[in-house]
Amino acid sequence: MNFLSHYYFDRDDTNCYHILGIVLPDLLKNADKTIVLHPEKMHHPNDAVNSIVTGWNKHLEVDRYFHSSDFFIEHSHELKKTFAACSSWLAGKTLLFGPHCA
Repeated sequence: MNFLSHYYFDRDDTNCYHILGIVLPDLLKNADKTIVLHPEKMHHPNDAVNSIVTGWNKHLEVDRYFHSSDFFIEHSHELKKTFAACSSWLAGKTLLFGPHCA
């Protein structure tokens, strides 16, 4: 679901490759958690590929900012405790979901 918030803030961008880059890190992680890509410093002769990389970099920048915010740290800790009290299965599946929606 995190990819939706990344898209929301850039939904007016007309460059579809940039939008793809913005959501791609989360989509890949949802598909296969073992995938580890680091295209941040990649430069390609194709403008479309560079737009994907630029979007990817923006995603990482936004995540660094948000995940280090007091709001995220405080609320993800509180949500973790709440979910853990409900069910151990639920806690593992939704640990970071709530703060992204708040």
